[in-house]
Amino acid sequence: MLPYSEIVREAPVLKESGFDLEVEIQDSHWLLTTCEMSSVRRVGDFLREQETLVSVNGPIFDLNPGSLDEFIREHTRKVFFKTIELAVSIGGSRVILPSGFSPFLSGDAREGWRSLATEIWESCVHIGSENDLVVCIENGYDDNPGMLLEIARELDSKSFGICLDVGHVNVYSRKKPSHWIKELARYIREIHLNDNNGKTDDRLVLGEGTLDIPAIFRTLHKHRVWPPMVFDMATVHAVNSYKYLENRGVLSFQPELL
Repeated sequence: MLPYSEIVREAPVLKESGFDLEVEIQDSHWLLTTCEMSSVRRVGDFLREQETLVSVNGPIFDLNPGSLDEFIREHTRKVFFKTIELAVSIGGSRVILPSGFSPFLSGDAREGWRSLATEIWESCVHIGSENDLVVCIENGYDDNPGMLLEIARELDSKSFGICLDVGHVNVYSRKKPSHWIKELARYIREIHLNDNNGKTDDRLVLGEGTLDIPAIFRTLHKHRVWPPMVFDMATVHAVNSYKYLENRGVLSFQPELL
């Protein structure tokens, strides 16, 4: 999120190239202790003047909405709520928050996690619905789409959706992105695009890793899934990734990219 000056400088350049903006926040401590919403609102006013659409990607580290430890769960709730407040202040249309789910949980532990996590997601969705904001859960270490699908079905809200990160799927899941898209199609509200070697989440330029990018877009087209897409990578990589898609005619499947 910091510095604000970079957002103000880069947003018009991105807009001229046909891109909008996703703001990524990595520091939970800054968010909870230092972030001034008055400054965020000023940045939001500038972006509205530029007619730049904005989504907000919240912190991911050490957050667990379904933790059996009440302290961890409450900390996660505070970070989620503060991220949503920032998203509203900056004029965002979507806010992306991590699932925090561990695929090693099973049986009663898995169901306990789901129950506790859903309580927090319900609270987030309630705030989102009051502010015309879609709250999205993003897959992280999830090895299959089952948990995200269960939560989405239970909440069943227009203010809740799933952000599918295909790079995370490539590293942490035994299932291909096509399987995730098929299972989650009804609930996908955003897609994070980057590539990797299937072992580490390196956020490579599309085409430089092992992901079959054209197959992903064919599957999206088959299931009529056309959400906004975010190049979840450095700006210079995003430009090269756009060229990769353009050169392969992939953009005919999905025209909206961030």
